[in-house]
Amino acid sequence: MKIIMINSLYNRLALVMLGLFLAAALLLSGFFYHVMDLTQHETSQKLHYGVADYIVQHSGAIRNGEFDQENIKKAFGHLMLLGPATELYVLDKQGHVQAYDAPDEKIIHHHVALEPIKRFLADNVELPILGDDPRSDKQKVFSAAPIYDGEKQLKGYLYIILTGEIYDTISADLRTSQTLKLSFLGLILGLVFLLLAALVLFYTMTRPLKKLSLALQQFEQSDFTKQPNDFSSTALSTTSSQASIITKPIEPMVNAHTCNEMQQLQQSFHRMSHTIVQQFNYLKKHDKIRREFLAYVSHDLRTPLAGTQAYLETLKLKDEALSAEQRRDFIHKAIVNTERLAKMIDELFELARLDNAQVNNGLMLQAERFPIMDVLSDLYAVTIPKAQAKNITLAMDCTENDIMVYADLSRISRVLQNLTENALHYTPEGGEVRVSTQITQDSVVFMIKDSGKGISEEDLPWIFQPYYRSQTAKMQHKKGVGLGLAISQKIIALHHSELLVQSKLGKGTCFSFRLGQFA
Repeated sequence: MKIIMINSLYNRLALVMLGLFLAAALLLSGFFYHVMDLTQHETSQKLHYGVADYIVQHSGAIRNGEFDQENIKKAFGHLMLLGPATELYVLDKQGHVQAYDAPDEKIIHHHVALEPIKRFLADNVELPILGDDPRSDKQKVFSAAPIYDGEKQLKGYLYIILTGEIYDTISADLRTSQTLKLSFLGLILGLVFLLLAALVLFYTMTRPLKKLSLALQQFEQSDFTKQPNDFSSTALSTTSSQASIITKPIEPMVNAHTCNEMQQLQQSFHRMSHTIVQQFNYLKKHDKIRREFLAYVSHDLRTPLAGTQAYLETLKLKDEALSAEQRRDFIHKAIVNTERLAKMIDELFELARLDNAQVNNGLMLQAERFPIMDVLSDLYAVTIPKAQAKNITLAMDCTENDIMVYADLSRISRVLQNLTENALHYTPEGGEVRVSTQITQDSVVFMIKDSGKGISEEDLPWIFQPYYRSQTAKMQHKKGVGLGLAISQKIIALHHSELLVQSKLGKGTCFSFRLGQFA
């Protein structure tokens, strides 16, 4: 459980953020104190910038070319009354301490660096400037002024430490004062508030990622057969056909510019899982169809073979007992069965050739220019006997005698014959099959419409599969492996067109395809 908690993205982010905020609190506290000190130093040095010069002008520190210790002590006393935190020193030209108002043991440095003093006395100086403190090892703000004798000769400097020992003591006390505590508490509370806000923000951001992770685990545990439902708000419509999933990409659900990366990731996962589930279902359905196809092919191949074998065995065993007419009848039936078997095998080979042609573009069409009226006339002549045998009205609607198309005549004739015979096959007695054309500006649309039982929406996506038998065919006990539609679709595809189907149960079916006109 501990490992899981540590490995949680949110918990790791929270720990990292907590560490960063603690480091920030320490850095900001130090920076706060540093800025406060700098501000106080700058304020003090600007406020007392001219103090040293004023004292030099009015104290009489030089008498007869030498330092007047008595006047200097008086000046020290007056200044200490006005600013107890200040400390005064008189320096010579080399920076050595010449006079001061403090016990000797307090002075630990008898020399002060002159470079900060010279920078302080320069024009356009940027404050604060820190100088040496004779009483400590610290650098402190100061005020300074040159001391000249009567002949304007530099004798030394008046050097005033503005934040002396008393200031240090009071400043140390202030660091534990209520005001500073409140300021520091306010800083900490502000950081805590920011930390909590960041944690809430991280939780809001990582929660969808956690849900996505759980959905991925569920999807994996289901062996990729069940689509996760954690993202119902972005769920795709599942009404599209299973077959279309294989051939058409899923449309994006929302504009990518209107959602953030996490939403895009969720939607991408949902589309991916949707496609995977549909493909699994498709493969399972396809495998079921393949097994049914093998069963149907085995049955349809075995039936004519068994019939032929039976007739031939009868001739062999009862040849002398049969009359000549009976022998001719058995031979005729054996030939019919072999022709049926040959036709079925030819269809299987034709389907294999068309599949190979689509994959490798290896089948050459024998395209030629021919009038549509000729092919429809031949179609009528071939199919009218079957229509009359079932008392079905077969109508050919084509008024354009001179319209020409450019295609493989034999294969287009086969497509039209397959579709028409299929329509006759599934149209009940007394029904109607209508073959018609529709002329457009640059093409001809062929339509074969029947008044049969129709095809269910469940079966429509699969009717062009070479192994598929619709529920209508199963209920009506129609024989055949259903290769005609598969062959027809592939032939039309080789002509760079598409075989379309429209159907509703109880209202019949209409197949159509388009061929380009030949001017």
